[in-house]
Amino acid sequence: MICDIINLLLGIPWAMNELPFSNKPTMIVGVDMYRDSKKDISIMGFTATWDRHFSNYTSMAVLNGKKSDLCNHLKEAMINALKEFSLKNK
Repeated sequence: MICDIINLLLGIPWAMNELPFSNKPTMIVGVDMYRDSKKDISIMGFTATWDRHFSNYTSMAVLNGKKSDLCNHLKEAMINALKEFSLKNK
């Protein structure tokens, strides 16, 4: 399993051919958020795959200032990822 993940990160698609859902277009989404309460800032990282081998992806990073809501950026990132996924899987 660990070798499969390393191969995936290196961009070797054959390592992920045996997943039960890899025969259909599938998007895997990852989101991470960090908040620094001392500086009152937040950072969001977003990534989403768009190919059946999960080796091609789109990503976005957002730095929020004071009193800004990351949910709006998350919505924007997800909509953009879905558009990209739709274009790549026609």
